[in-house]
Amino acid sequence: MRVKIRFKYLFLIVAFFLMLATSFTRNSLYAVVAFSILAYVIVPFQLYWDKDVVLLLLFSIFYSLIKILNNDVGSLFNLIAYIISPVIFFRLGYVFMNLFWTDKSRELFFLFIIVFFLSPIIYQTIEDIRIVGVVNPTRHLLNEIADSGMMSATIYGLMASVGIGGISALFVKCSKITIKLSYIIVSLLSVLIVVHLVNRSGLVILLVCMIVAFMLSVNRRNLPRIPIALTAILLIIIVTLNSGLISDDIVSAYQYRAVNSADSQSAGGRTELWYYSLSHLLTSPFGWKSGFYSHNMLLDIARVSGLFAFIPFLILTILYINRMIRLIKRKHRSAYTIIFVTMNLSMFLATMVEPVIDASILFFSLLMMIWGCAFKLSNEI
Repeated sequence: MRVKIRFKYLFLIVAFFLMLATSFTRNSLYAVVAFSILAYVIVPFQLYWDKDVVLLLLFSIFYSLIKILNNDVGSLFNLIAYIISPVIFFRLGYVFMNLFWTDKSRELFFLFIIVFFLSPIIYQTIEDIRIVGVVNPTRHLLNEIADSGMMSATIYGLMASVGIGGISALFVKCSKITIKLSYIIVSLLSVLIVVHLVNRSGLVILLVCMIVAFMLSVNRRNLPRIPIALTAILLIIIVTLNSGLISDDIVSAYQYRAVNSADSQSAGGRTELWYYSLSHLLTSPFGWKSGFYSHNMLLDIARVSGLFAFIPFLILTILYINRMIRLIKRKHRSAYTIIFVTMNLSMFLATMVEPVIDASILFFSLLMMIWGCAFKLSNEI
């Protein structure tokens, strides 16, 4: 069912992008709540309810209730966001894919998501580079230190993942060259964010997205050329690393982290956190107290709310992965499909190694909207 673009939907779209632009501010929580209420008012309540949305609703209810029982609610606005935002953002995925139904409009829609969400962070990163150089050894932006509202460099890596997946524009033919170049530019700027703060997972995600995008963009007739092309990409990476094109400061910073991190062989210490969380999964059905994050979206949900919220969200995650596989198997892939797949891949991989809901309710809400888009697009096959 396609929704006609009436004034109220234009207003909703503008409000959506303005909300994304609060990603770097402390007011993003309030923006998410205000926008969620607006969306509930504008989108007809009876639209886009199915078993998938019900699973997300169960997650929201249990997640919120158990946080209340555990006296773990940060604020009233946090609680409201947990209850209402995931469901409406997921449903908005269906709404937006009905509003933007042409290839070009979808290319632009996903591009605008990246631009509006990351522009504040990109701006602050460039300003920080002007002050301290390409690499920031403190792994915190200086303006944050002045405000005493510092976020971990891993959180910036999580947020930058929204744009990293756009690197797939290198391998596809967009409807306009300006759209293609815009994707590539914002993707490279996203990489600049993670490099500036010496974030390693972001570079791994970039490499995975490039390989997947290349694999999806080749025609069956060109399948025999894939090993040759992948070898060429590997050689280019090796030559680039050894040619001096990359600043010595960047190389030294990553080498320093590798040498001086005792946990560098265990995904930054995450494997121990995952093992600890898994060991509590069945023994603590209402969640458990911990002085640290699990650095995995699913395990952090279990840590906060136990099995009750974890199980419906796990089922939804499995269904989501199945929908993404259906999109990947599509015989005729348009440019926006490949970009959307790598955008999803980038964000999903980031959620597997970082805290998500605890880090940014805006990122989590946006993720649910993207999942809603994936369910809608998979239904179009």
